[in-house]
Amino acid sequence: MKIKLTLFFLSALVFGSSCRNDDDGNQNLLSGYERIVDKNYSLRDVEVRANGVILFDRSTVFECERDNINRYESSGTATTRYGLLRCDPNEPNEEFYFWTLISNDSKLILDYNGPNVLVYNIIVNDGRNLVLERFSIEDVDNDGTLESVQSRFTYVRS
Repeated sequence: MKIKLTLFFLSALVFGSSCRNDDDGNQNLLSGYERIVDKNYSLRDVEVRANGVILFDRSTVFECERDNINRYESSGTATTRYGLLRCDPNEPNEEFYFWTLISNDSKLILDYNGPNVLVYNIIVNDGRNLVLERFSIEDVDNDGTLESVQSRFTYVRS
């Protein structure tokens, strides 16, 4: 009886841990493009600094942004699907834009049609986490003075 019970638990362990339905194989063998494309990502953390001082961080990420889903399609288009919680009642259900990777998959370009092109450094892209960082010079506090702004966004695959 002990042998049957041991075999049962052993087989349950093997079958239960052998694969997952979202397993993409060995992530180390995939390119940065393959780790991102056709997958859904949700915002989990954010930090925005102006002249080294934190303006926004995880505690200020609104719940209405945490249920949004970003997806990078193989066609070069990207989509943000806004969740049930809306920051603005006039937000559309989806927003479409273009994306591409450059510099050996180390930079992500998001093109929102027209002058709104954003370039992010990819800090982490391991197939589960996507950490993007962007530097800009802008007047974030509307005081007429430009600040050096560092924005870091952490997404997790959902």
